[in-house]
Amino acid sequence: MLLATLSHCLHLPPLCSHLPVQDFYVFTHGLDFKAALSDYSLLGGQAPIPPRYALGVWFTRWINYNGGDMDAIVKEYSERSIPLDVFVLDMNWHLKNSWTGYTFDDRLFPQGGAALMSPLKELGLRIAANIHDAEGIGSYEERYSKMADAVSFDTATGENVPFLSCR
Repeated sequence: MLLATLSHCLHLPPLCSHLPVQDFYVFTHGLDFKAALSDYSLLGGQAPIPPRYALGVWFTRWINYNGGDMDAIVKEYSERSIPLDVFVLDMNWHLKNSWTGYTFDDRLFPQGGAALMSPLKELGLRIAANIHDAEGIGSYEERYSKMADAVSFDTATGENVPFLSCR
């Protein structure tokens, strides 16, 4: 196994200007995959075993559905004796001012997120939300001000609170 700091060893600039150093790892084990994994786990730690529900049955569909539709979907799984472990709220759960969204669409879910998820949790289901977060937090979002305050973002322009990324 070869461990090197790329920017020092090869005199290359870091890939991200805000990062002082990029690490570079090369594993040369030929076909000895067990040794490669063993050495990798020395660096990154052992990979955790995924929780049982993550390997189970997931429901997701990109349509406009509301709380009543969700209940009907879960009920149909039960009536057909099909196990269901994870219910994914696909794209249309949030406000649709842009591709990104973090606030429940109250036209579809007037009871709000917590009330919507409680019955699912009581059935032992895990809940996931499909999020496309490329555009940051828009001014129309319920928690826009809190997010802006948390990252010291000036809201005077009404622009989206950007996500910081390596560009």
